[in-house]
Amino acid sequence: MRIRYFLQVLVIIGVMSACGNSKQVVAPAVESQVNLMDQQMMSVLWMQHSHEVKIMQEQQYRNAARKLKENLRQASGDNLLAVILDIDETVLDNSPYEARLIRDGEKYSDESWDLWVKERQAALIPGAREFLMEAERLGIEVFYISNRSIEHLEPTIENLMTYNLPAADESHVLLKVEDPDKTERRNTVKDKFEVILYVGDQLSDFVEEQDSFQEDMADNEEMVEHALKYFVILPNPMYGGFEKMLYNNQSGLTDRQIDQKRRDALITKRKK
Repeated sequence: MRIRYFLQVLVIIGVMSACGNSKQVVAPAVESQVNLMDQQMMSVLWMQHSHEVKIMQEQQYRNAARKLKENLRQASGDNLLAVILDIDETVLDNSPYEARLIRDGEKYSDESWDLWVKERQAALIPGAREFLMEAERLGIEVFYISNRSIEHLEPTIENLMTYNLPAADESHVLLKVEDPDKTERRNTVKDKFEVILYVGDQLSDFVEEQDSFQEDMADNEEMVEHALKYFVILPNPMYGGFEKMLYNNQSGLTDRQIDQKRRDALITKRKK
């Protein structure tokens, strides 16, 4: 019995000695993955479930209708008049597409967007149809200028036609051929019409040079008044041109670099 006990003690001592003399092997730290799409979850949920956003969209379209009538009274007498609207997050709601990306852990891709557009299932933004019908009643031509690809013209028109919207045809739905800059397409409309109102969710739906426009607005009260008179903005926290400014217009950043730049841009104190 004593011999067996003695052997057990020797084994324990040997193991402890070996542990003390051997170098501890530590697994290399694995950099945690950054899931940028998860960062959009609350924005998408807000767009889909909050009562506030629905009221806000309705309010903005009613505001747009008032501006339309005011600008109509002040328009040049003999000119043909038009209103220009963006499509995505202005007339049609694509939040289900964003929700799918989050659910599936994927980023935006041309392929997944193509599939979504071809479903023709985007819902109508609250207030949009009433505003568009009012524009038509007032004799104002409606144009949709969107950076959807020209390849999506047919499903886009069919999606708009689902809601019996006016001007849902090839002459009035102006999609991107190559250049995402909407200036040329806006000018095509302005060649024949006096545009008395723009409706969109991005500054690029109104003016292309966003950075200089914002700088000019900061020091130019007249430009501010012009924007307030002719442009109605709808809420869209899911994506937008503002994001490029966070990255100083840099492209090719990794997910971790993007995550860091987003964190660096957070304002944690009152601006002076």
